[in-house]
Amino acid sequence: MKTQAIFSGSGRFEKTAGADYIEVFGRHQDNVMTAIGAEWNYSRPVASDRQIGVDGIFAYYVNGWPEELQPDYENAYTWLIHASMQTESLNLGIGWHGVSDHTADIGVGPYFWIDPLVADNTLPYDARNRAQLFYVDAETSYGPVDLTLAYGYGINQSIDVDSHEFNAIGKVHLREDLSFEIMVSWNMYEGDLLADYVRTGTLLTFEF
Repeated sequence: MKTQAIFSGSGRFEKTAGADYIEVFGRHQDNVMTAIGAEWNYSRPVASDRQIGVDGIFAYYVNGWPEELQPDYENAYTWLIHASMQTESLNLGIGWHGVSDHTADIGVGPYFWIDPLVADNTLPYDARNRAQLFYVDAETSYGPVDLTLAYGYGINQSIDVDSHEFNAIGKVHLREDLSFEIMVSWNMYEGDLLADYVRTGTLLTFEF
């Protein structure tokens, strides 16, 4: 019986818990892929009730597929840069996410793509990348209710498809240890390659 090695690890450097940090990570699966990269967060106050910040991720994917199985697969990289302004009750942000112009399935094995929205099927689209996403997001709270809204405009040049995605996520804290969440994701695609769809979901969380 043939075994396949999978490794994953990370290290975080920060001044104080939950503050500015940079985290480096590495993941490996035999005959699939090795991914290395970094995630970071940096914020600074600009007033007594306001702060600005920049966070992001960069990941480089080293193709490990045997050539006889996937002769066209290449190394690839992906990035996410997000700037935000936060007050006591509102967080506004703008971001840019992209995948390089290389043939690689960056969503296989122990890996993940870093699309900041819920479910845009073009980032990545199978193994065909060369895609970018420009988005805005907002988070606010009112009493026991948290609300997150986001809009993203996606461009996948490898399949010549532009996309629009609207996300709305509402979370109600019923008790200190119990919350209910509902999500709606509306995805629209230009052209005839992909069909528009709406995805919904709910989540009941009990913490103990």
